[in-house]
Amino acid sequence: MKVYFILPFLFFFGLKKNFAQQKFEKEYRIKKEQVPKDAINFIHAIAFDHKIKWYKEERIAGYSYEAKTPFRGVKYSIEFDAKGKIEDVEYEILWAVVPAVPQQKMIDFFDKTFQKWRIVKTQVHLNGPPQALIDLINQTSIPQQLVTKYELVVKGRKEQQSQMMEYLFSDKGTLEKQARIVFKSTDHLEY
Repeated sequence: MKVYFILPFLFFFGLKKNFAQQKFEKEYRIKKEQVPKDAINFIHAIAFDHKIKWYKEERIAGYSYEAKTPFRGVKYSIEFDAKGKIEDVEYEILWAVVPAVPQQKMIDFFDKTFQKWRIVKTQVHLNGPPQALIDLINQTSIPQQLVTKYELVVKGRKEQQSQMMEYLFSDKGTLEKQARIVFKSTDHLEY
């Protein structure tokens, strides 16, 4: 009797551990009216000169909202939680722009992890107080209280298998988080 009680818990926690190492996201466009007011207020505090495209992003654990727009030559992605609270600001950069010391640490990590690899996308990932994020985007100041990280999507090959991975590194090049990107299965017909 005790074995039957314990097995479901072991199965659940085993699945939870595997899910934590995978990244599945489904992103789709939504209308501004579907976005929480706090997220809209944050965006209105920035002097964007292009249309904001809103997205809802479903993940393994919940969902979030994302505002995407170009601004002063930079592609911004601003993410909010389900209630509209700011989570982070990301913008794309060239791999060559990453400072030499953290870049070399990342290269060393990828060389040890994969037989062959290439960077698909590099982003600066910023966290901090909402006003500090607004000031940075508006270029009114460069706040010291922001935490800068690097988010990379990498296609790597090891043991004859290719995989897409997402990595989050500190500004010093220390690995903080990694997840295998899981693509939607297309083995069946959808109507």
